[in-house]
Amino acid sequence: MQKNQDICTIDIPKAFIQTDQPIEDEKVYMKIPGKLCKILVNMYRKIYADYVKSDNNKITLYADLKKVLYGTLLASLHYYNKWVQDIKSIGYELNYYDLCVANKTV
Repeated sequence: MQKNQDICTIDIPKAFIQTDQPIEDEKVYMKIPGKLCKILVNMYRKIYADYVKSDNNKITLYADLKKVLYGTLLASLHYYNKWVQDIKSIGYELNYYDLCVANKTV
């Protein structure tokens, strides 16, 4: 059966940066060792100095992530859940056959 439909595909820039780390999840920390740690502390001492630790005689900055980090196991799932909530709020419905497709009748 053929339908007369318009189709649009989109790429959402900075998708993961827009997605909060859910509070109910375990905290996610990022370990920033060595040279990058020194650079960050030199640039923003007031912000980072209190979070620098010595790890095997190497300075290391530990960051508690507030947003999901691309490449982590749950980041895609958290972004997908945010996308579903956002897309439904503007009148789209998830496609029954492909949950990564949203449809809207205009």
